Amino acid sequence: MIWSDVTPWRADRWWVSPFNYVDAVRNELSLPSRVQLYDATLRDGEETPGVFLREGDKMKIARALDEVGIERIETGMPGTSPKDKRFTKKVVRLGLDAKIFALCHAIKEDIDASLECDVDSINFIIPIGEPKRTYQYKFSEEEIINRSQTLIDYAKDHGLFTVVSPYDTSRANFGFLKRYLEEVLPATKADGVIIFDTVGCSLPQAMAYLIRKVKEIVKIPVEVHTHNDFGLATACALAAVGAGAEVVQGTVNGIGEGTGVAAIEEIIMGLKLLYGIDVPYKIDKLYDLSKLVERLTGVRNSHLKPIVGESIFSREFASALKGVDAFKSLLEYPLAIRPISPSLLGRKASVYIGRKSGVQSVQAKLRELGLTATQDQIRKILSRIREELRKGKVHISDEEFISIANEVLASTMNG
Repeated sequence: MIWSDVTPWRADRWWVSPFNYVDAVRNELSLPSRVQLYDATLRDGEETPGVFLREGDKMKIARALDEVGIERIETGMPGTSPKDKRFTKKVVRLGLDAKIFALCHAIKEDIDASLECDVDSINFIIPIGEPKRTYQYKFSEEEIINRSQTLIDYAKDHGLFTVVSPYDTSRANFGFLKRYLEEVLPATKADGVIIFDTVGCSLPQAMAYLIRKVKEIVKIPVEVHTHNDFGLATACALAAVGAGAEVVQGTVNGIGEGTGVAAIEEIIMGLKLLYGIDVPYKIDKLYDLSKLVERLTGVRNSHLKPIVGESIFSREFASALKGVDAFKSLLEYPLAIRPISPSLLGRKASVYIGRKSGVQSVQAKLRELGLTATQDQIRKILSRIREELRKGKVHISDEEFISIANEVLASTMNG
């Protein structure tokens, strides 16, 4: 194994595994020449239990997605929700760079409602997975074929860019899926097909296999939508791209129906750093986008959420090897501790003050905040911090730390 002088796994602001780029790994991939993102936060995200977005809030999210550079934005289901219909009309009038999509069930009224919103693109969904097709909707195979051909033709005749979603794809009978792809898509001149892991039950390897099989059958772009029931939504989405999927669907923070879906911020960083794809997105705006959606939906991220978690660039120093300056590593060369420099995402590294914090943590926090103290003062600051933590706190904020440090410094100076 010989490493090239060109190292896509290592740059000034990231250092990921070089094994991602060895020939044995890359030769197994069929990366497309271009990948686009389709964001469903305004529809799938709003299906998160307890989430209700006001129209003004949706507008803010739509604009923020467009500012990041997301190519496709799904606004909702105009055919089943008057609220979505009003909102979709307004988003279309914003003149965003993103292509605006409406979601349509397999009924003519949904397509007509989308046309009334002046969208030029729809996501046409119809169940193909055995559990949903047979037990939830009770559609025969022939009905699925006939409905699809009639309604996709209708959408195309009215000038709509039509992406077809035979959903619950990962639980479909492959023989029927193959027939659907061979009979419906070429005949209707659909513009794309989305492979759905609707209940998030696929291994990444299985998703890659399914995408490869579909691409052997169809000549149109293949897209992917993955759910997170087993915690594999982003992994499956990236595996799909590795097998040739050209469009990936997701939501901000991975919110959505059930356990949620693939998170667009994770997808973007995976595409850029793990696959080495030159993505066009403004990644320094991902954190602000995440916080906006968190605030407007009320769905709080874990502070350890990949890419956008509040604490992912924080470090609590309980102990260190003799002679090792952990703070210097954190602040001056963060890639020794994390694969991504916080500055790549428009963020900063910080020292975490909590129950495991000792003298070294206090020293590091003082340096981070530009404060100086003697060893005796540091011990007194640590003692005060521990008093606060014994009251039930698990973390001392920067504001609290500064207040404690200033009180100790003032009292010791006066003394």
